[in-house]
Order: sequence, then C-alpha cells, then structure tokens
Amino acid sequence: MKFLDLINEDEQSEWNKLFKKTQLVFKTLRKGRIRTKSGVVFSYEIPEDSHISVASSHGKDDLTAYVMCEKIKIKEESKECSHVSFGKFGELIKRKFDHFGIMFIFNVYPEDIEKYKHETINEVLDHQDEESTNLTDDQLKQLKRAKTVYKALKKGKATFNLSSSFDEPDEHTIKYELGDPYYYWIYVSGTNTFRIEISKITVYIDTREFYERAISKEIIKGSYKTMEWILLHNLIAPRVRKRFGNNDIEIRIADADLKFEYVEPQPINEDKDRRIKRAHTIYKAHKKGLLNKGEHGNVRYELPDVYDVRLRSLDDQMLIEVGYEGDDNEVKFYFGPNEDGKYKLTKPGPKYYAPFIERLSDKFFEPYDIKLIF
Repeated sequence: MKFLDLINEDEQSEWNKLFKKTQLVFKTLRKGRIRTKSGVVFSYEIPEDSHISVASSHGKDDLTAYVMCEKIKIKEESKECSHVSFGKFGELIKRKFDHFGIMFIFNVYPEDIEKYKHETINEVLDHQDEESTNLTDDQLKQLKRAKTVYKALKKGKATFNLSSSFDEPDEHTIKYELGDPYYYWIYVSGTNTFRIEISKITVYIDTREFYERAISKEIIKGSYKTMEWILLHNLIAPRVRKRFGNNDIEIRIADADLKFEYVEPQPINEDKDRRIKRAHTIYKAHKKGLLNKGEHGNVRYELPDVYDVRLRSLDDQMLIEVGYEGDDNEVKFYFGPNEDGKYKLTKPGPKYYAPFIERLSDKFFEPYDIKLIF
C-alpha cells in the first residue's frame, strides 16, 4: 500500500467516526423538549430524513459535521411561548447540537408550530365530580363566587390626567374589558383564595386623537415608555388589582396583551340612564352583607330601602346617597354572632359611623366606580 493511500485511509477513518457520531447524536436529539429559565416550554420533532454530512476544508483536522433540516414541528407547552419568535425556537434547538460540535442548519415556519392550548382550570372545575376536581363543597362554592365576581368586574372605566400641569390638563377616559381567564387557581401560597390570570385586555377609546396616541409605538417624551405600557402598568393593572383585592381575589394581568378599539361616543343621556340603572342593580345586590370579620366578632350591615342615585357632573362620579346617622333611614350595623348565632343591632356613633360607611363604599361599591355617601 502506498503512503498516500495510508493517509487517505486515516482521513476516511476520522470522517467515518464523526459521521457515525453525528448520526447517533441526531437520533438522540431528533425529538425532545426544551425548558428555559423564563418559563418557555416546548417540544419539537425534526424530520427523520434530514440531511447529515461531514465536510472538510483543509483535511482531517478541519472536519465539520452538519445537520440540515427543511422544517421543524414544534408544540408550545407553556403560555410564555407566545412571547417567543418562531426563529428563536430553532436557535434553542441549535444550542443542543452546538454542545456536540455539530452545525445545525434549520428552517422554522409558523404553520409548523402548534400553539399552546391552555386547559383552563375553570373548565375542569365546572364538573361537580370530586374524583376529577379534588375540590370540597366549600371550594366549589368559592370557585362559583370567583366566577361571579369576575363576570361583574371584567369591565371597567378609568379617568386620568397625563399632564403634570394643572394649567394644561391632558385628561382622558377609557373603558376596558378583561379577556377570558387563563386560570382560576386555588390555594395560593397555602391560602384558600383564588388567583385569576388573564392574557388579553381590550381598551375602548371614544376620542380619535387619543386612540391614535394609544396605538402608536412611539416612546413618550420624558418617560422612555410607550402609551401602551403606561396604560397597562400605571393605570389599568393597579386599578384592576384593587377591585379584585376588595373581594379577596388576586388577579395577574401584567403580561396581558392590550388591544385598542375606537368606538363612537355614546349620546350622554343614553349613557347616563344606563349607568344609573346599573347602580340601582348593584345597590340591591349589596343591600346586606358582612362588613368586617374580627377575632372577637363580626360586623354585618343593612342598607336602607330609600336611597338616591345621581351622577356628579363635576367629575362624572356615580353617587349613591344613603340615610344620615340618627334618622329613620340610616344604615344599620349588627354585631355578633351571639351564643344563639344571631346578630345584635349596634349604634356605631358619630366617631365610627362615617368610617363604616367609607369602608362599606370602598369594599362593595368602589370596584364598580360608585361612591356611597351619606
């Protein structure tokens, strides 16, 4: 055998070893699942007929293995995947091949990505089967309450001023609607409370100029943030958290997507009549209830049958006026329970009556943009 043949045989041996190694790695990594620290979880499958090759530019010391595939099937397994570009999926898979010194050349097409389909816990918990839900009767009752509260609070309105100067106000009013929840969760941090997570919020704006500002991706001068970011994080999120918090429900909306829609302004009289009618309904719904639960007893309340609903023109605030302290139409407060389980009528007095009304207003009416006064 000639010396040149020995060199060629040696080079061929190195090529074969690297080719076989690449085949083995490809077989191992062709299907898999990737999880990142940011919560992205997805599974993938590379076509079995992907091209595997070993090439050299300057002899056996410069051999490089390649895996080339036309498309990758990807299945999103977490909601965080919605923030990942389809090319990024391929880059994350590429890192696995890089670990073995293999060049991974790929194409990822949106049509080959199966979107994450969350199995909403609220759908599962609708079934009254303890074997499948593992919920007690009390937990099912709490779940029903959480859904009722969500239905009542999913829509809201906010008025705000973007100007730092009182001389040149930049005041706007928007309406928003929360999208369907991802989850209703129970036992948050070891407690028997519900946490709701949503993915989308629709914001309705009836001023064309402000609508154009809201959908613009330009950075607001002096804030380094877009109008979308300001509306979500500085205005809507704190307001929504407070409204649900007053009902002992935690809600997470920080990662929700905002969708803006322009709506034609409603005639003032029609909108006013609708809001007054809604205020009457809410008042009746909260006519009696538990105001405070304490270690030494509870305070319950009962609102009077006679009350007045009006819209304050100065700031567009909906007001419900109830009886004054000491008259026959006052708000009644009861303390208990006694040994027989009943509550006794109590007179808070001037020092406590007003704070009780304020607490009543904050807890049961403020979430609906209504102020209870006396």
